[in-house]
Amino acid sequence: MLTRLAPTPSGLLHMGNACNFLVTWAYSRARGGQVLLRIDDADPNMVHPEGIADIHDTLSWLMIDIDGQLPSQQSRYGRYWSAIEELTAEAHIYACDCTRSQIRAASPGGHYPGTCRDRGLAVEAPEVSLRCRVDDGFGDPVVWGKNRVPAYHVASLCDDVDAGVTHVIRGDDLTAASAVQLQIARRAPSLASFCPMSIIHHPLLLGQNGQKLSKSVHSTTLRSLRAAGLSRSAVVEAAMALADPQTGQYLAERISTRT
Repeated sequence: MLTRLAPTPSGLLHMGNACNFLVTWAYSRARGGQVLLRIDDADPNMVHPEGIADIHDTLSWLMIDIDGQLPSQQSRYGRYWSAIEELTAEAHIYACDCTRSQIRAASPGGHYPGTCRDRGLAVEAPEVSLRCRVDDGFGDPVVWGKNRVPAYHVASLCDDVDAGVTHVIRGDDLTAASAVQLQIARRAPSLASFCPMSIIHHPLLLGQNGQKLSKSVHSTTLRSLRAAGLSRSAVVEAAMALADPQTGQYLAERISTRT
């Protein structure tokens, strides 16, 4: 069994990130598996040195050991583009020049409405993103950005497949993302081994307002909570509430033996 932690270094981590780290790590360790670290740094504009340092500091503070770190995604653009070429060869890729405001106006629910599906825009045109056709209900996701940077779905898929990951463990908020990735993987031969992977979603740690914690809404950082006296045991206990019984038991034993 092999799984991975996959944080984005776009800012400082919050409690939800820490709980996902613990649940993922303990799920694997409780079953004799291994854990890799993958820092999702494909977009250089979303990488902050402080965020990278915070990831490593948090893992150390939580006493999470890993079995290796994957290469920087910025070194793997060629691999990601080869997956795009596979999808293009089967007519699954098309160019889109819609802006975010145009998409919001056309689809208040947030799903891309397929505006450019049949426009025939050149994939080499400036200021276009590339989208992959998926079944109705999800909106065709961007797989290559207007800034000529690979998007999350294609980078994550390629990395998981190439690393030999067998279990993907993520929060309930990524249930739709998992479904989209499965559809993309079925369309590209080199990504097909993603399809039999075990994808496990755990409940989210919610804020006091009942909403999920997020960097984008400036949730309180783990660093500031630690400075205010938050204990490691308190974080582990919060993670236990999100875990299945076997994983929770492993975390419970860890509290008594390692903290």
